[in-house]
Amino acid sequence: MASAILLGFTSNAVLGQAPNIIWKQAQNSDRINAIIFNPGGNTVISGSSDRLINFWRASDGALLRTLNAEADPVHESAIESLSITSDGSRLASASYKVAKLWNLANGVPKNLIGHTDWVVGVAFSPNGAYLATASFDGTVRIWNGFDGTPLRVLHGSGQMRAVAFSPDGTLLAAAGGGNKEIQIYRTSDFVLIRNLIGHTEDVYDLAFSRDGTKLASGGYDQTARIWNVADGSARFVFSGNHGNVYGVAFTPDSGYLAYTDGEGSTIKIYRATDGAFVRSFNQQTDNPQCLAFGPDSSLAYGLADKTVILAKVDGSTGGGGTGTGLPAAGAGWRVVGKGDFSGDGKDDILWQNSNGTLAVWKMDGASFLGGLPISHPYLGTSWRAAAVYDWNGDGNPDVILQAPSGALIVWYFNGTTLASGAYLSVPSPGPSWKLVGLSDFNGDGNVDLLWQSDAGSLAVWYLDGNHKLISGALLKTSSLGAYWRVLGVTGGGGGNETLLIRNLAGYLASWNISGTDYAGGSLLHNGTAAGLDWRVVVQDLMQ
Repeated sequence: MASAILLGFTSNAVLGQAPNIIWKQAQNSDRINAIIFNPGGNTVISGSSDRLINFWRASDGALLRTLNAEADPVHESAIESLSITSDGSRLASASYKVAKLWNLANGVPKNLIGHTDWVVGVAFSPNGAYLATASFDGTVRIWNGFDGTPLRVLHGSGQMRAVAFSPDGTLLAAAGGGNKEIQIYRTSDFVLIRNLIGHTEDVYDLAFSRDGTKLASGGYDQTARIWNVADGSARFVFSGNHGNVYGVAFTPDSGYLAYTDGEGSTIKIYRATDGAFVRSFNQQTDNPQCLAFGPDSSLAYGLADKTVILAKVDGSTGGGGTGTGLPAAGAGWRVVGKGDFSGDGKDDILWQNSNGTLAVWKMDGASFLGGLPISHPYLGTSWRAAAVYDWNGDGNPDVILQAPSGALIVWYFNGTTLASGAYLSVPSPGPSWKLVGLSDFNGDGNVDLLWQSDAGSLAVWYLDGNHKLISGALLKTSSLGAYWRVLGVTGGGGGNETLLIRNLAGYLASWNISGTDYAGGSLLHNGTAAGLDWRVVVQDLMQ
């Protein structure tokens, strides 16, 4: 029952970075205003002020196709917005007074006539039956998504800029200028059912989360916002930007929001569950105009300098350095352990926030794929998630928690769903002792518990096959002292373990344990401290 240690360093904030660029293309002659993925995620589609719609192969950036190839670079007919049907057969584009409905099989468009000013927003309903267009003429028009027949005109307040359908197709969000409100329409009859109030300037872009619970907006008041779809209440406001927010996009798992800080030349990412800052990119992000996530969480974005870029924002394509290449979890988060919470046969990472909240990162080896929602009762700040282990042997990772009294409970999970919980039938050593590791210390094939006291002493509790306490023993070493803490346990089991320890000055060391005897140790990282402004994200990762 060997364990593995995930070792990395994360600072409390990640600033001043460039995303890990997969490819970039600068074949357009004017700025990039719109960017989307095709439904399969293997093609990036961009629209530019040069009137061209380009199709780029997502794997390497090769130019596959261009619509409007004979267009002259005249700004009045710039492509302002794009949308594609879920089956990939039709594309909509927005331009001056006209929206185009493209049949992608033959590349032939149909002009949708009716608006009297710039059309700057287009969106297909999930089933492709409706196409919504937003215009500076103050209207949102609804068209038949198959043949472009006009169906309905919705009147906004001031210039209308953005439209978005909810993932289930039951709602249409529309926004622009005028009273700065976001209108929510019921698509069964296109009756206005709600106004979302908060922006103080024009709203520029809208996006629903894939799970349908959240709506994001960005605008000329230099804020991005997340709203609760169920009741229209404001969830989070992200301010402190240096430019207009031209684009907003949720990750495919609905766990994170990315948005462009226009003139601030940054792309920022926040966690959508609690509004925590994750990271900001301010290199190779000059004046970003638009962005979109692919199914694999790769990020495509377009710049005013005519460049289309596809990047990994989780660091999985490179970056070097001493880190793991994962995004920053932010201040207050620590790794608890790893386990296959997503059911894909690959280990994910469980985190706990200082406020008690648990969260899961879905992983593919060392590549971060996005956050997974995990619901659980409120723990409070005094309960500590101590380890991840399949306690009941059902093939699902469970979470062991330590109460303020020192007592242990286990939460039995089915994936990310909490099934039940129970106190472990082992006595508590008291609140001054912390559970710091799991391993088979005596080689009997059963998991045992490693404890450390606030004073630094170490003890092992030996358990039987039913997780009952057989006996306990202090490790026969001099005390680590209060300045050294155990971060995790690794080794081959059978009574030969290695403890990873760290002191308050940032030095790392390994201690080898044979049974309960100290068998030698050494400093890690060439005997160099990581520094007090860095924290090691490692815990007992035994499976």
